[in-house]
Amino acid sequence: ISDPLTVYVHLLPTVSASATPNPILLNGNTQLNAVANQNSNYGYTVASIPFGGRDLTSVSGIAGGTGDEPNTDMPLGFNFNFFGNNYTGVTLHGNGQILMGLGNTTANFVYSPPSSGIPTTAAPNNWCGYWVDQNWSATNQLQWGVGGAAPNRKLIVRVNGVNYYSSTPSNTYQYELHETTNYIDVYIVDNTTTSTLYRQIGIENANGAEGISAPNRNYGQWTTS
Repeated sequence: ISDPLTVYVHLLPTVSASATPNPILLNGNTQLNAVANQNSNYGYTVASIPFGGRDLTSVSGIAGGTGDEPNTDMPLGFNFNFFGNNYTGVTLHGNGQILMGLGNTTANFVYSPPSSGIPTTAAPNNWCGYWVDQNWSATNQLQWGVGGAAPNRKLIVRVNGVNYYSSTPSNTYQYELHETTNYIDVYIVDNTTTSTLYRQIGIENANGAEGISAPNRNYGQWTTS
């Protein structure tokens, strides 16, 4: 059985209100105050749901290249809010991360996740998903596309049998980025290997000051199938 789905939930700020004087006086002057407190990590939390929830809708997009570090631009057609910022497109890097924004090359030449784990100011930042050094042999090892109808569209990204760099076997996993809820679903189908390369699942904001990882998946040589 593969790893359960990992869900990252973007919660709204907590708002508290007060009045002076309290109680409010009839025909008197009253000052109303409201304070908004942003939740830690912008309210992102991690939870597991059954693996059977994976969306198997057919999608036809392919990878932008092969080899060590291909980047693939993925227009969304909807606003996706990530750590308080809206994005209408993302970039899938060859090592698995979904980077916010089209044409994002900040992960180039950064092969392994940082040993300090998430969060870290070390590049790349502003990403989500699964990170491990990979080597692509064919563009059709990636299928991606946008499914559903507004306001419940989702980006579906499937990576199929991409080998670890200089090691086999391979990685198979799926992402789903949801419109409106801004949920991020990560399915690891199989990453069994003899490779000693380190791997990581998580999210991180634009400057690396905030982030969260899945339990026991921050930095290590773990496998699942």
